[in-house]
Order: sequence, then C-alpha cells, then structure tokens
Amino acid sequence: MLARCSSRLKLLPKTPFQRRYSDAVDFSRPKTKDLRATVTPAGVHIFVSMRNRFNNAWPYDFGPKEVGDKDAELVVSVKKTAEACGAERPMVTAYEETSRWWPEYEGRDIIIYPHNIMLKNVTDSDMQQRITQVLQDKETKEDDLTKTLKGEKYIFVCTHGNRDARCGHCGPALVYNLQEEINKRGIEDVYVRGCSHVGGHAYAGNVLMYPQMDWFGYVSPEHVKSVIDHSSSGKAKEEMPEDLKSLWRGNIHLNKDEQKEFYATLNQK
Repeated sequence: MLARCSSRLKLLPKTPFQRRYSDAVDFSRPKTKDLRATVTPAGVHIFVSMRNRFNNAWPYDFGPKEVGDKDAELVVSVKKTAEACGAERPMVTAYEETSRWWPEYEGRDIIIYPHNIMLKNVTDSDMQQRITQVLQDKETKEDDLTKTLKGEKYIFVCTHGNRDARCGHCGPALVYNLQEEINKRGIEDVYVRGCSHVGGHAYAGNVLMYPQMDWFGYVSPEHVKSVIDHSSSGKAKEEMPEDLKSLWRGNIHLNKDEQKEFYATLNQK
C-alpha cells in the first residue's frame, strides 16, 4: 500500500513554484546575479518581532494584500506610523522570535534603526504612540521598556520560505550555523534572527548586519566565521573581511550610485 502511494505521489505534477525552484534552492546553485547596488535605500528600518509564529507560518507578503492576517496588518500599520512621523522611505521587516528567547510579557519587541532603540513589550494599543515618540523625539529616554542598543549587534537572515524557496532553504541553515558559531565563541552581544523578505531572494542567503546596516548576498556556511568576525568587531564596512567584499549588496543609507561606487572601491584589484 505504501509503495503504491509513494509511486502515485511521484506522478503528481509539480506546481510552477516547484518546477522553478525545486532543483535550484541550495547553496550550490549557480550564482550569476550582480550584487552591486541591490539594496533599496531607506531612512529608517524598523524590525517587528513575530512572537511564537515561526517563519514557515508567515504570510507570503507582510503587506496590504494579506487582508485578515493580523501580523501583516500590524506591519502595514507600523509603516504608516513611520510615514506619518515624516520618516524618509521607511522600511519595515518582520523577524522571528521564539519562546526560548522571550521574556514573560504579552507584547512584542520592535527595533528601530538608525536610532538603535529597542521597544520592549509593545502592545497593539500602544504601538503607534511608542514608535512616534522615538521617531519624533530628539532624545529617547530609557526605562524598563525602552532600551538603547549600545553594544548589541543583530544579524538578520531572510528565512521567508513562503515567499521564496531559496530563502526558505538557505536562511534557516545560516541562522543555525551563525548561532552555533556564536555559542562556540561565547559571544554575548551578537544576536541572530530570521527575518521576512527584504528584496532580492535570488541572492539567498541574504544577511543583514546591524547597526552597520550593510546587506550581503550569496552568503553560505563557509562565510559564517567572517560574518561573525565582522559583526562582533563593530568595524566599519571599509574593514570587512576579504571574503565578504564581493558579497556586499549595499547599505540602506547609501543611494544606488554610492553603493556602486563603494562596491567598486571594495573590490578593486
């Protein structure tokens, strides 16, 4: 019976998505896309945690088309709040949190760059007010629920498998390997989180390094040590390890021409 079911399943036609990506999702696939200036500039980048909702349960898009998905509607609301505050080209990205990292409270965390502010235990009812306070105040006062990220670094990796199979395959593997390297070294100020689609899924694994705000593409397990070296050092992008220079996609605070110019400087021979 099992044999008959198995053979029958093999005869089922593949969906267009499967036909396109099923044989070309891992790290060994051809990497032919040009990485230069593939980052959309943004004045503010806000990361919104998805508490206890793993990336394989995320919607295809955290945008207005996902009507009825509360997390998608929340992300849209955060972007509208940032725009209302006058933030220039705000970008909003969901990131994965799980119960093993979460403190005992009901809200969610929100990280705002380049302000380097983490808002803790943000509820749906006070989200707009708390984000507005950060974006409009020149100085943000710290308290139990508002933290300035002084030495903490975050590495975000696109793991949005429901958006693209390449990110769904490469992203979780990179998160695991990066976290393993951090644990091995005993590093306490670098955090790795899976995140939603950031554009350029063809470049998976996509790695975003903050607070530097540098993005990298085609990152594979062989680059893990260099990623941790660069993130933990806090050094400027000019001092990144050699094997990361050709993987640099850009920086959200540089326009496309500036990204191209800096890429050329990084990779001049």
